Amino acid sequence: MKRLIGALAFLGAVTGSAGAQTPAPGAPLDTAALAGRLRALADSASVPGGAVVVARNGRVDAIIALGTRNETHPVTEETVFRIASVSKVFTAAAAARLVALGELSLDADLRTDRPWLAAVASGPEPVTLRGLLTHTAGFDDRAIGMFVREAEDVTPLGDYLRAHMPHRTTVPGRWARYTNQGVALAGLVVEETAGQPFDAAVAALILEPLDMVSSSFAQPLSPALTDRLACAYRCTDAGCDPVPWDYRNTSLAGGLVTTPADMGRFMLAVLDEGHASLGAETVRLLTSRAWSAQPDMPGLALALFEQPIAGYRGLVHAGASSGYLSLLVLVPDAGAGLFVVTTGGSSRFGAAVLAEFEHLLGAAPGRSGSPPAPLTAEELDEYSGVYLLGRAARRGYESMPGRFLYSSAIGSNADGYLTRSEAGRVRRYGRVEDDLFADVDGIGMMAFERNPADRVVAVHAADVFNGARFPASYERLPGVLQPRFINELLSWAAGLPTIALVVWLLIAGVGLLRRRPGRRGRTAMGKAGLLLAPVTTAIMLVFMFRFLARFNGMAMSDPVTLAYGLPPALERLLWLPWAIAACAVTLAGIAVASWRPKASVPFIDRALFAVTGACALLFVAVLVYFSLLPPVA
Repeated sequence: MKRLIGALAFLGAVTGSAGAQTPAPGAPLDTAALAGRLRALADSASVPGGAVVVARNGRVDAIIALGTRNETHPVTEETVFRIASVSKVFTAAAAARLVALGELSLDADLRTDRPWLAAVASGPEPVTLRGLLTHTAGFDDRAIGMFVREAEDVTPLGDYLRAHMPHRTTVPGRWARYTNQGVALAGLVVEETAGQPFDAAVAALILEPLDMVSSSFAQPLSPALTDRLACAYRCTDAGCDPVPWDYRNTSLAGGLVTTPADMGRFMLAVLDEGHASLGAETVRLLTSRAWSAQPDMPGLALALFEQPIAGYRGLVHAGASSGYLSLLVLVPDAGAGLFVVTTGGSSRFGAAVLAEFEHLLGAAPGRSGSPPAPLTAEELDEYSGVYLLGRAARRGYESMPGRFLYSSAIGSNADGYLTRSEAGRVRRYGRVEDDLFADVDGIGMMAFERNPADRVVAVHAADVFNGARFPASYERLPGVLQPRFINELLSWAAGLPTIALVVWLLIAGVGLLRRRPGRRGRTAMGKAGLLLAPVTTAIMLVFMFRFLARFNGMAMSDPVTLAYGLPPALERLLWLPWAIAACAVTLAGIAVASWRPKASVPFIDRALFAVTGACALLFVAVLVYFSLLPPVA
């Protein structure tokens, strides 16, 4: 108990004083004043359209419409929005309902009836619904190929997962690793158990009992829903452009469309354990803690993430997809819920609305305890480093951009605190106890993990987005696997041969001017090497700048494009690693042979062959490590 009080002591400082200035939880809501504040926040966050739903005390207190759903129609409570990854909560709810009905088990090995799973999840550890719905099953996440542009191109869920399910690359139950395909696999289990397509199964299990008549996973949407659909926008300084509608091979992980009114019904059902439509056991399964890195850290329920909300235990999920942003917040102990959806704009809006919601709730009693303590310089060095978010793929060529996209640093400041960037803001962390740390000024927590040699190898912390704090795990990267080192390595692997070739040309040019009559010409081996060296260098440069740079850039700045599959212009370049490998092996053989005493190869040629061959082999090793040789999606 002492440790728990110490771990959460900072909550008292953050929330205790606010409670005295906020209305009592049951006080009537001033809807007009709240709407005015939210619309001002929406304008500052460049939100084209959206809605905010507040539920308290067994009723929907407010549905506040924001902006327009298209160029001519305003948003209403019956406007249809795609809610992105908040869809996963409904997949989990359907699974929980089947578990409550005795038709599924959270902990049975799913490989028993699905032998194809063993190919991507070998080993003695089972693949369970609990692991899939808490993102702790150890599977990679895969973005490439999740979306298609036409409804007829959607691959049936079972066929898609059998062909594209990522591998399990970490031990299940150890780390929280967000994965769309993991939730999709849970949805497939629901589909197979219910004996009908997933959209029909979730409708029968969840949507219809709750009278959510304007909610659907169907692809394509019915005309009745399409007519009320809010258009999403991508906005820049030049203006806002509509985002084209897309279709999903993993719709159940991000494709639900619904209305603010329907989401109000869902929140009321989940906040009421006695709700006849879902049943107490379904709600208990959905909302109870199912995993945590350690007892004092926020954990995970089924597709819901624990987060302190005004001092209470909150359950949250957020999403972003194809222009839509969403946030779901449930606070069972306060009987309150919040839903936010927008058709674009900044993710700052979700965090700002959540702050307003917390103000409405007031605060639970504060906790006493000492503030997080600073560290010594030696201790700061022990924890500081570059950490890779668990969501990053460990296999497949998505692991290359993932290394750059999902790496983040934990540093330190002069005051003795660890520092970490969260949603664009640097936070300070001090020690609570042993390897457990807390945000000095907020609600964040970190717990470091050590290996048997007592070295820090991972950290459990939050991945923060749109107001939600996703419990996540980060693997500490050794220096040779950090993005900066890999970038330098590839640059030198292609740059040194270029420098060597320029030096060779200068020396050879001078030698040609001084060449004496009767001097022997180069051997066939030497001529072959002189041909291969510039060709190998050129291919490495082309692949690095035309594929790697563009691929990584797209993953970081325009990931939606990659979700439709690797662009043809990049896919055509995937044969180049084979050419680099062939040239590297051949040139390395020529380099070795050229150094034999009887080879009669000029020194400058031998040096060129050795430098280019060695660098090409190093380049190939990096390509193999990141599954680009052979290219594996």
